[in-house]
Amino acid sequence: MIKKLIISVFSAIFQIFLILSPTPSSAIDPEIPSWTAEVVAAQRALGAYEEDVKVRNPDYLAEKFISKSFWDKSPLELDDMRKKRSGRLRRYLDGGYYFMTARTKHFDAILKEEGVKEIKQVVNLGVGYDTRAYRFHDAMPNVKFFELDTKATINRKKEIVAKIFGALPSYVVYIAIDFDKESLEDALLKAGYDKTQKTLFIWEGVTMYLTKEAVDGTLKFIAEQSAPGSSVVFDYCLKSVIEGDYSAYLSGPVVKLFASQGEPFVYGIDPKKIRDFLKDRKLELISDIGPEELEKMHLIRSDGTVYGKMSGYERITYAVNN
Repeated sequence: MIKKLIISVFSAIFQIFLILSPTPSSAIDPEIPSWTAEVVAAQRALGAYEEDVKVRNPDYLAEKFISKSFWDKSPLELDDMRKKRSGRLRRYLDGGYYFMTARTKHFDAILKEEGVKEIKQVVNLGVGYDTRAYRFHDAMPNVKFFELDTKATINRKKEIVAKIFGALPSYVVYIAIDFDKESLEDALLKAGYDKTQKTLFIWEGVTMYLTKEAVDGTLKFIAEQSAPGSSVVFDYCLKSVIEGDYSAYLSGPVVKLFASQGEPFVYGIDPKKIRDFLKDRKLELISDIGPEELEKMHLIRSDGTVYGKMSGYERITYAVNN
């Protein structure tokens, strides 16, 4: 009964977004800054105000990337975050909020781990408003970051970054690209990517929006055009959800919402076959983490209780190019 009530509330809030937001086309428009990138930033920004450091989202810069128009169309209010009324706001975001906190922390942990291994480059594919290049620069000052996304999203991000820091950082290279139509290899090599240097590829919140060909092409590039020991971390949607099975927690409302906003989920992977999936693409699985494991790793409060139940339609995979 309680679970049904939570899902009903979550679905109702989604409807508010739909009513107040313009209806875009059925495909991602590279000329318009990504709506989902701003949703992600909003969830991270909210999480950064959590008082308990054990479950706080580490992205303290996320708030700066959210436009006034986003808040105007949203049932959420920026002042609620600043006044730390996060309990009220979490009720609006429910499982997606918890997943975003866990995902941010997990990707951060892998970046820290790779930093210890002395990587030289980080390639962030579909970067959106990710702030790792700026948050981790002091810890890894010799690492070069390549940030790739659609032209409109990259241009908006560059404007905001320049305002935050006074100028664009010299250690970040911004690349506008259409992942479904343009060559990742051409774009990166032209921008100064060095395939002889050990690299971490961050691919967060992207694969579910791409075609199979685009996903395969990207993994092929990583396997063939990166130095041995380079790695990739990415999240993916369950193949069953793409096929219409919405039994995974909150999968139905989320899939329908993003489709209505012109950013539909179109690609998924069967987690039971992830090892072979990567092996077929010349990559070796390090870890494949699902919702329950992510909750145990990243959503346990200081008092030992579980912070919240996260959405169940995505997993996070970490693989190496050997």
